[in-house]
Amino acid sequence: MYILLRHAEKMPGPDPGLTSVGRERARFLARMLSESTILSIYSTAYKRTQETAEPLSDATGQVAIEYDRNDIDAFASSLASVDGVKCIIGHSKSTLELLKKLTGLDGNPILEDSEFDRMYIFDLPLTSIDSVLQIRYGND
Repeated sequence: MYILLRHAEKMPGPDPGLTSVGRERARFLARMLSESTILSIYSTAYKRTQETAEPLSDATGQVAIEYDRNDIDAFASSLASVDGVKCIIGHSKSTLELLKKLTGLDGNPILEDSEFDRMYIFDLPLTSIDSVLQIRYGND
């Protein structure tokens, strides 16, 4: 099973950390998923994704593994050999790119630059984009 989401709200700058709202969203994510059976957590090398992953890593005991958001093809291929529930924290464009790569489907999901609360949950194989659970999470 896959859980894909974008990092939480970020400060401005070239490699910004999370805002106070973003840190709260990351803590909410950890509370929400802390009792799930997540076996692996993935994050890019950027502060905002690492800071989003940190509370979840602490809650589950799983160390976040870095991946390259600029090589989604290789990352998607590597995930095929990983068992269990995988939580992947990315960016607005790379999260949708990975969703499409993993599912092989091109559909409606949109992730605006202003959205930090969408989560996509699915298992493979899929038969339609409607098999992807799209939820919003956080204190909004």
